Amino acid sequence: MTYIKSSIDKKVNGKLNVYYNASATMGNNEPVTWANLDASFSSNFSLTKSGSQFTIPNDSKTYVLNACLTSNKGATVNTYLIYQWYDVTNSQYVGTKGKISGAYNQNEGRSGSVVANESAIFVTNQNNTYELRITSYLNTTSVDDSSTGNYAGRARCCIWRF
Repeated sequence: MTYIKSSIDKKVNGKLNVYYNASATMGNNEPVTWANLDASFSSNFSLTKSGSQFTIPNDSKTYVLNACLTSNKGATVNTYLIYQWYDVTNSQYVGTKGKISGAYNQNEGRSGSVVANESAIFVTNQNNTYELRITSYLNTTSVDDSSTGNYAGRARCCIWRF
């Protein structure tokens, strides 16, 4: 493989919107709603948001939808929450699933008191409507842990535009 140095991009022009304060009714196929858009360091582009749904603009850009939930509620082993992006326009789940463990799930990547939680990620350039949905859960009642302060350990939704 040959690379021509003059044609390699030297930087990526990305923009970011960060949403926080997640809530959801616990149940399979239930949407997650994000109450706030962080305007202190994000909110770099316009995006239509209505309730739990985000509509991607028709602007020929690439969008990365990334969400991390944090459920520290539950006191039993085998407490988990699985979630994924849902394409409302085409009525189908898209991207990778995310999984969190509420009480150090023994089957999740655990090392001591640290659990490897995962993000739900989807990449698109289609101006469809998307929302994050719970696909399954066990022994948990929350999608966000407000006991950890404003940002650290909280659920967040990052939508990148490139």
